[in-house]
Amino acid sequence: MELMPLGTLVHLIRKNSLKSWVSRKQIMEDICEAGAFLHASNNGYGTPKRVILHQDLKSANVLLGMEKGKMRAKIADFGLAFLKEFSSDMSKSKSVQHNGGTQAYMAPELFEVDAKFSKVSNIYL
Repeated sequence: MELMPLGTLVHLIRKNSLKSWVSRKQIMEDICEAGAFLHASNNGYGTPKRVILHQDLKSANVLLGMEKGKMRAKIADFGLAFLKEFSSDMSKSKSVQHNGGTQAYMAPELFEVDAKFSKVSNIYL
């Protein structure tokens, strides 16, 4: 893992030091690109792969650093993540654990009885 010396996104937000719209846009693009990569159902060569569901995406789990003069973001803390085998029905997944994820950042449907994590619930913010 590389060093991300600017700390977490939540740290910059709390310090109110993320004023540049260019940096904000770059951070969102990086997070979206990382999410798309984790949720991609193939490896770019048409071969099925496992999909990674993070389950705890929040500003405290986004690390920041500089690359070629631009602020860049990387998703971190995959402690609750799990691999889901490729399937044509991506809605089928494991049941929510009571300790899975940070409740304030969880999609509302995950609080239902027999809720399932999916790619859709994984990107709720």
